[in-house]
Amino acid sequence: MTVSVDDVLEAAGAAGEADTAIATSVLAEAESHVGTYIERNLLSADEPVPDELNDAAVLRCATDLFARRKAPFGQQVSTDANGTLVTTRLGADPLGGVRPMLRAYCMEIGFAFPDIDYTAL
Repeated sequence: MTVSVDDVLEAAGAAGEADTAIATSVLAEAESHVGTYIERNLLSADEPVPDELNDAAVLRCATDLFARRKAPFGQQVSTDANGTLVTTRLGADPLGGVRPMLRAYCMEIGFAFPDIDYTAL
């Protein structure tokens, strides 16, 4: 299975022509972000990320990017059960929700020194 624009719209709770254009754009961006993250941080080529997990990560990233595009100045405004306006600050990192999902397959080491054998640590 691969993630479609309809999947992004459903996960974001959106519909309409303008939302479809945004979903198309953020889906391509999410596929690029997640693909690059996996490519650069995969722990072992012998154990690739399963397709289902890859699709879930792309969908999560696309949904987060969609919410950010729809939120002016990074603030999402909604109402609670009492009708009170609630403002939520959205995260700026599009991979914030993806990293924990892929932790079993990917790891960011940070600074790497060529003379240290990291597999022995």
